[in-house]
Amino acid sequence: MSPEWSETLLSFLNDASIRSVLFAAVVAILLAALRVRSSSMRHSAWTAVLLVMLLMPLLGYLVPSIEIPLPVPATSSPAMKTTEAVAPSGAVRAGSVAPLRFQAAQDGPSSGSGFGLISVWPVALAVLYCAGAVFFLSRALLGWRAMARVLRRCRPVSPQSLACAQLGKTGARLYESELAAVPFTAGIFTPRIVLPVTWRKWPAGKLRAVLAHELSHVRRRDTLIGPVSNLNRCLFWFHPLAWWLERKLAATAELACDDDAIRATGKTEIYAQVLLEAALAVRRRGGRLAWEGAGVDGNGFLGRRIERVLRGEPFGEISKTRKVILAAGCAAAIVLCAGCRQKSETAASQPAQGSAYSFWAERLIILTDPVNAPFEYGDGTGVQGFEVDIGNEIAKNVGKQARWVKAPRPGYPQNRLKLVVDSLLGQPPADGSLSEYDLLFEMLKKGDADILISAIAVDRARSADIEFSKPYFATGDVIAHQRGRFDIRGLADLSGRKVGVAAGRPGDTFMSGQRTAHGVVLTRYATLDDAMGALNRRELDAVVGDAPLVIYGIVKSFHNTSALPLVINRYQYAAAVQKGKTKLLAKINATLDELRSSGALAKIDQKWIGSLRESARPKNPDMAKLGNR
Repeated sequence: MSPEWSETLLSFLNDASIRSVLFAAVVAILLAALRVRSSSMRHSAWTAVLLVMLLMPLLGYLVPSIEIPLPVPATSSPAMKTTEAVAPSGAVRAGSVAPLRFQAAQDGPSSGSGFGLISVWPVALAVLYCAGAVFFLSRALLGWRAMARVLRRCRPVSPQSLACAQLGKTGARLYESELAAVPFTAGIFTPRIVLPVTWRKWPAGKLRAVLAHELSHVRRRDTLIGPVSNLNRCLFWFHPLAWWLERKLAATAELACDDDAIRATGKTEIYAQVLLEAALAVRRRGGRLAWEGAGVDGNGFLGRRIERVLRGEPFGEISKTRKVILAAGCAAAIVLCAGCRQKSETAASQPAQGSAYSFWAERLIILTDPVNAPFEYGDGTGVQGFEVDIGNEIAKNVGKQARWVKAPRPGYPQNRLKLVVDSLLGQPPADGSLSEYDLLFEMLKKGDADILISAIAVDRARSADIEFSKPYFATGDVIAHQRGRFDIRGLADLSGRKVGVAAGRPGDTFMSGQRTAHGVVLTRYATLDDAMGALNRRELDAVVGDAPLVIYGIVKSFHNTSALPLVINRYQYAAAVQKGKTKLLAKINATLDELRSSGALAKIDQKWIGSLRESARPKNPDMAKLGNR
């Protein structure tokens, strides 16, 4: 199990667990405040808690978000000197060139920095959870399978009492079995009331009371609610609320059916005798056969129920007004518990690194397109690179866990949960409506992520909807050409040639607007790697794109290509957030300032770009020369 899957699974379970407890607490307060004594209404309320707990991982994305600002405790940090780099806009003067020096925004001492080891304990917890879930689900499946065998061996009987006329209204069927010690009801879709073979000797009053009880189970859909509560306990086996809910629902269901049975018979003494005989039958048989069903014996609550019936406790009818208040309160609680969120730009207190809380902290969704090596890349569910290290430092400073989400192809899902899940399972098919680069900005504007970090060039044309952080990497576009060709020495030499660019990226924008080279046949590709691959196959004359991405491709993969040591269009990389996320932007800028002042940014640069310069030196002396700062 990968760390990505483990963290996602544990995050969903943790979120659902906490919110379910809050909702259960609200329901308990409502029941107490409204003095609800009706077992039927209490059963309905706790059924709502069961469904909310089971569906909470989805409700959080179906219910509208309610952002709640939380105070941020002051944290001590060394004084940082703010130095904002100036981002040159536009290209250099047409026809002119400048030496290329791609580098971090501030130089510092160079030193290697190895990869940090991924913590294994989230994976261990996820494996432990899955093992527990499989164990309890296996037990439940064995029980359901045994129940299915019992039901197949039951014999249908013809109703012998006027009380059985009610069966036609409920859709239930009446059966008998030698294996049944007491009456019970089972069957999710087609409920079956199973009676012991001795039912024919029962007095009419007892039969009427038993059938009234079992038919109450059918009308309340207890044969469905019971397995659902069992499933909830199997999935949330670690959560005390799941175990308590299963017992509570079973108890309140039996109490509600007792009330209906007493109403039908009108004689508490007869019904108390029915419960007592059920208890004796269970004791004689050494246990109850149909623990997966719902029955008169009540899963071990008989003593309490007999005392309740003999004491003549009121049924606890509830007025329509209190019903409406209870229903409205539960609905409001669902919206609040499922929809409340801390404002994304507000940082919670930063957890201590390595503490248990640090894992359970709220995620900071960082959107990226892992096709920009060495800045962000990775197959499957992993992602690494220059900007990944920076993004992780930003998340740490914000006080959240970084949740890197790989951008899908154009035609991405609108739902935020589906975005995360799809990014783990694989990317959905493209529809070609947007370039991959433009799609990143559209997703950020729609709120599908908190931060966009993906070799993003500062672009003031997007400032209406997007805010950029301080730049952390200065770079520009270079011209790549086929190795061994000497007829391309500058921008003007691209006239009349077939040139590839990555759609939407700065090189595309620059080449679409430049006036130096005439008659350029521009071919757009989904990624810069695709364009470089075409150049490597000699399908293009040249490629214009981001210098570090082009050089990385030349050194690592595209050995039939080379690049001119000239920059034709300068820009800088930065992180991007939604317009108005000022607090989050301030946190990002503070983190970048701290990385500069501490020299950590220079170390990250050396880690990812320094190795590129060194590996370029033996095979591509011109590339190594370009990389010198």
